[in-house]
Amino acid sequence: MPLEDTVQLFATLNVALFDTAVACWDARYFYNFWRPATAMARAGKHANSDTEADVNWTSLLTTPAHPEYVSGHSAFSSAAATVLTECLGTDAVTFIVRSDTLPKEQRKFTSLQACVEERGTSRV
Repeated sequence: MPLEDTVQLFATLNVALFDTAVACWDARYFYNFWRPATAMARAGKHANSDTEADVNWTSLLTTPAHPEYVSGHSAFSSAAATVLTECLGTDAVTFIVRSDTLPKEQRKFTSLQACVEERGTSRV
């Protein structure tokens, strides 16, 4: 890719990701939806009689210090895929995603949209 196109791609991608961060965090604090760690401990303190609190429940992962909804992974993945598809002229990009916390685990995708769809269901 020529330098000018590369610069345009990275500039557009970073603006889109910045806008996504603002929108995502604004929505998170607007809805202020609790995370599982909070929900499990406080389950008995709301109107749903079908839930019971479990103060001894712990998450396998470190709980971030911000509300659960909306999913940042979903929002950022979708924004990036939209920009990359537009700039590259195709969604057919093969890539591998690895985890810092699970170094032996990896996911291979053959399209940007396939990754977005998986990220979109990551909370289910």
